[in-house]
Amino acid sequence: MTAETRKRDILLTLMISLFAGGLPLSALPVALPSIADALGLTAVQTGGVSVVFALVSAAFILPVGRLADIIGRRRIFATGLAIVATGLAASALAPSWLLLMAALALTGLGTAMSIATGMALLSSAFPAQERGRALGMVTAAVYLGHTLGPSIGGLLTHHFGWRSIFLPTILLHSLLLAFLLRRVGDPVAEAHGESFDFGGAAIFSVMLFCILYGFSSMNLPVGRWALAAGALLFIAFVIQESRVTQPMLDLRLVTGNRLFAFSDLTHLLFYMAIVPMPFLLSLYLQYVRGYDPQQTGFLLLLQPAIMVVVSPFAGRLADRTDPRVLVTAGIAIVTCSLLLYLAAITRGWQPGIAAGLLTGGVGFALFSSPNSNAIMGSVASRHYGVAAAFESTMRGMGVAFGMGIVMMLFSLRLGGMRITPEHHAAFVDTVKLALVIGVAISVASMCFSVARGPPGARARG
Repeated sequence: MTAETRKRDILLTLMISLFAGGLPLSALPVALPSIADALGLTAVQTGGVSVVFALVSAAFILPVGRLADIIGRRRIFATGLAIVATGLAASALAPSWLLLMAALALTGLGTAMSIATGMALLSSAFPAQERGRALGMVTAAVYLGHTLGPSIGGLLTHHFGWRSIFLPTILLHSLLLAFLLRRVGDPVAEAHGESFDFGGAAIFSVMLFCILYGFSSMNLPVGRWALAAGALLFIAFVIQESRVTQPMLDLRLVTGNRLFAFSDLTHLLFYMAIVPMPFLLSLYLQYVRGYDPQQTGFLLLLQPAIMVVVSPFAGRLADRTDPRVLVTAGIAIVTCSLLLYLAAITRGWQPGIAAGLLTGGVGFALFSSPNSNAIMGSVASRHYGVAAAFESTMRGMGVAFGMGIVMMLFSLRLGGMRITPEHHAAFVDTVKLALVIGVAISVASMCFSVARGPPGARARG
């Protein structure tokens, strides 16, 4: 197999994988009211359905990224595809909230395995001068899935029920697994022969789970205890990684590489600000404005549709432009979109929702592949698995922290009440407060993007 053929097959595999993975995730917010009605869920339980996937994915993605660097990235990637298909099948059959949560948690584990290793495979196949274009194409595939997901989810939910939203991805992942095993070879693991830090992996996963769960449940005693446990485990994790010769996470990547550290922190804050928006807008449009799932899905596809168009151009620009310029501009545009949502909901100006989605799509595209390119370009190739996993961990933490803020607001302001007409005013006030917090976090992300420094710094090793 030639190098060009290998690059093509890896790019095609990753594009299809991320496209298929985006379908149910973007369809889920549209289907949430139907899921809540079918299973009799409260507002807090409904939010839990959205956050469990991100929580589990974030907890496991860094350990599996390091494991892939040691034993082979394709092997972990293929296992992840199989687990995702199994988890989605279980989600489609789940008869209760608890079993649905367990099935989505399994899906999160499989997604952690495929996302971290997929980006590492891509970065190892494409040289630095071509990587931005490849990342732009992958980003376009991701958001093509997010574009079609709400509309497909709305159509499937409207005509066949919410369980049907998982079926397209089950089929696509099954076909992709067969293609992967036949066409894509497993490159030599650059960290082959190194030991896996089981202690660090266990501490990290439990630590992150405690922090994310505790953050989303801070108003409850169990949430505060979880946060305290997470803080203690963080100290234990730093000690563990400092004393082992082959740690799961080389702390020098964070402490000695400003570009890597600040780019990842920008990633975390950006996703904290932007990810809760589809969830909040879906509930607002359906409960307050009376949209059905199909109408909501078609409206929400505006943002990812714009991203599909803009992302390839942003990827090409990322190969020859300082990422601070593109990323900071993208965050500024997304901040404007949050302000448009706030104005639209405050004044009942429904065109403002569409304007915010279109504006946010342009900003998100300018942010995504350029920031990923900056992260992967700041480390040596032997760290690609860990770097891709760390980026995905920051994304997952951003998703979980962002949804955790929303869940905390729901719990404090709505409690166990369902979102019925008599509670619409309280729900709208909660959405507006979440938007104000999102704007503040987005501005903080912009500041770290500017402060990261010029491109070109690399980690030691």
